Amino acid sequence: MVVGDAFGFTNEGNVGSYVFTGRMLAYLAGGAGNPQAAWRQLLGLLGCLALVGLVAWRPRPTRLAATAVVLALVLAGARTFTRVSMRVLPDGREHASYNHVAYIDGAHLEAYGDGGWGFDGVAGLALTLMRSGLQPFLLPTLSGERLDRAGMLISIAPARPFSRAERAAVRRFVEAGGIFICTVGADRAGPVEPLLEEFKLRVPPIPIPAHENVRESAPMGHFRTLYRPPGAGYDAGVRVYHGWPVACAPTDELVRGFHDLPIVALRDVGRGKVVLVGDTAFAMNKNLEYTGGEPFSGRYDNAHFWRWLLGSLTGQAPWLPPPADATETRPVPRNAADYGGQADPGVQGESEMQGDSGRQGEAGETKVPGLSRPPGASKPPGADPLGRIPVDEVAP
Repeated sequence: MVVGDAFGFTNEGNVGSYVFTGRMLAYLAGGAGNPQAAWRQLLGLLGCLALVGLVAWRPRPTRLAATAVVLALVLAGARTFTRVSMRVLPDGREHASYNHVAYIDGAHLEAYGDGGWGFDGVAGLALTLMRSGLQPFLLPTLSGERLDRAGMLISIAPARPFSRAERAAVRRFVEAGGIFICTVGADRAGPVEPLLEEFKLRVPPIPIPAHENVRESAPMGHFRTLYRPPGAGYDAGVRVYHGWPVACAPTDELVRGFHDLPIVALRDVGRGKVVLVGDTAFAMNKNLEYTGGEPFSGRYDNAHFWRWLLGSLTGQAPWLPPPADATETRPVPRNAADYGGQADPGVQGESEMQGDSGRQGEAGETKVPGLSRPPGASKPPGADPLGRIPVDEVAP
């Protein structure tokens, strides 16, 4: 067999071409039925000759019509049998310590592009998953049969709502020990809101109808904030492309943004976990990794964040990201006061970007992974909210 393009056989290409490569390798491995077998060819030829003879013997309109219907049914049955028997269902249940199959949902008109290394692509996410011991695949159709064999499902701002059956399948998947990660901003949260509500999480969507007496969420823009990895005595940084606050219980907060509002939530559901990121582009190349591996403003913050997060979710050996430079200063943007900053419309001041300072809670209080203080604890006087001062503020 000669293939004119080897891309589908590479680590990067196999993420989307695994159905083709899986069928091809199964065919080459042998052991299954082969349409080129001599006895199959001979039997098919004899059947065609017999059919032609029967039709020509007494050519009647009803017989011709019945023959056409029978041929159509046989063809449909053969195609259905082939499709079912040649399904490619990656199965990570036999992996040594954790299910390493990670699906990137492609069945709900997700916001990411299919350009590979384009700004809106997810090639960087796929490689990040591989570096963390996972095997990523694009998910063409969402079904319980596929999720039962997988360990992780990633959804990036879907535009098509999940059906009731799909929501039930995702919930069973999580309760059985699966990991569901969703990245979505408020401007795209509508279609995925019913699914997130299954896990008591949401990104308040916009716009709000005029007749509702509810205040709309304020966008946080492009900024860098801090979080505290469990087991670390320091804060690490993470970049947000276009952040929005998420609604969750205080115990589920993982990373905070402006005005001390959560932008990343982690919730335990059954034996599994759900991660919600209030940023549509958080996992896209433009916020994670470029084809040349260039750092973002001299940092690999998000690559480190994903490595720490994925390792923690799958129960791998602990890995801690490098500490952030807490002494770095940046001008306070004019609109920072909207998010808890101290900007003066007439003065362009400077201030340090600081995270919470590793305070210990009272006896018996539960620490939240990724946060420096226990849930429900009052903020000590003078404490700065995470992400109060953005770094490298740019227009998305």
